[in-house]
Amino acid sequence: MKSKSLYTTVLLTITISLSVFSQQKSDFMGFPYDENFVESNPIAIGYNKNTQTLESMAVERNFKSPVSLPSGIAYDGQYLWVCGYNEYFIYQISTIDGSTINKVPVNLQKPYGITFSNDTIYLIDNNSKNIFAFDPATGNCLDTIIINHNLIYPTGLYKMNDEFIFNDTKGPQPNATGDSTFFYNYNTNTIIGNHAFGTYCTGITFDGTFLWINDNPSQSTMKIDPQTWTLINSYKVPGGMYPNGIAYDGQYLWEINNASDSIYMLNPNNVTTINNNSTAGTLNVFPNPVNSNENFNILLSNRTANNITISDVTGKIILNKTIAQNLPLITLSTNDLQLSSGVYTIRCQNYSAKFIVK
Repeated sequence: MKSKSLYTTVLLTITISLSVFSQQKSDFMGFPYDENFVESNPIAIGYNKNTQTLESMAVERNFKSPVSLPSGIAYDGQYLWVCGYNEYFIYQISTIDGSTINKVPVNLQKPYGITFSNDTIYLIDNNSKNIFAFDPATGNCLDTIIINHNLIYPTGLYKMNDEFIFNDTKGPQPNATGDSTFFYNYNTNTIIGNHAFGTYCTGITFDGTFLWINDNPSQSTMKIDPQTWTLINSYKVPGGMYPNGIAYDGQYLWEINNASDSIYMLNPNNVTTINNNSTAGTLNVFPNPVNSNENFNILLSNRTANNITISDVTGKIILNKTIAQNLPLITLSTNDLQLSSGVYTIRCQNYSAKFIVK
């Protein structure tokens, strides 16, 4: 039975990572944008209601992630590769039981996307906003691909021929403040962007015909036609709020989730309808982790909430704020709240549901 005095709780990890932007134009949310950005589909703007999925794929297999903050997953033709925050390693693991085959050192703190191509591992780095090529046997850095396009929070990575495909969690134009998906040609140093169909897109993979892109707030993966930039369908994925990575092995999709720290083998040919009539509220924070000197957003699916609190690990209240009932998205500043590095808890009164998000 639902209670009218329950709280929804989410952990917000604050990590210190200072970054200074040069003088440049900004969108109306204060984020820099690239004047050379090519807008290939100005119609598909912002969050698409179709990401509120009514179908799910069968879970054929699942096991624990080798890292506690998984941020990406890739397939090399035989094994899976996993990256995570604060690891400085990538992990080659078995598709049968998730056991670690190899542990390879890489000098990156915040990789948020991984892909395998031509015997090379590529990682997209959240700190430098660049792509790095690594030898999967030794971890030696083979190349650095500099992306000079004012990325804010790059997530997900897939290499297709001469292009890298990845997401960015803030729009680079004043009229596009939602997520974008970019196609970057490293030979010509040109970039083409499409507006994403989700509000916080993460992992990317390709099945030979369609792109699959994860979205955190809707806990879904979206099937997209890359030729027409059309959303074909979206599917609920297991594990909770943070389905960060996705890979394709020729038959199955592999999803890695930062909420459950688990990996799931999903069958796209075995789909079931799910009940989407629940009135339960959800709360999501993004980006998460968030850098210092950055804004972060609180997304509320239930608009009856009227008060939020933020507390540190000692229970000290950092913020106690009344919000408008018709305001589902709240933007706060780590600077204004004077949040130092650590873990914080956000609670929001919610008269529909209660659950805890890691």
